[in-house]
Amino acid sequence: MIDTLKFANRLRSAGFSQQQAEAVADAWAEQAREDLPSRLDLAEIDNKITRLDGKLESKVAQLDGKLDKLAWMVGFALAGILAIIARLLLLGP
Repeated sequence: MIDTLKFANRLRSAGFSQQQAEAVADAWAEQAREDLPSRLDLAEIDNKITRLDGKLESKVAQLDGKLDKLAWMVGFALAGILAIIARLLLLGP
């Protein structure tokens, strides 16, 4: 929250009249209240972030499982290739 009295006093010390300083401080405070999110807005954003975090964790877990499967598949493929190479080397041309 803005301290309108302090703001108006700073304007007064900068050369504004009392009436001008108060009007500017009040207008600025009113605009700030309209532009700043309310506690309800912040709670809604927090809820959305929490839901997205849960979805992200789920997707990461799915990807982790897929990467595990891929690692096994690559391992078996490499083992098969090495077995073929060894067999070819042992039998010769």
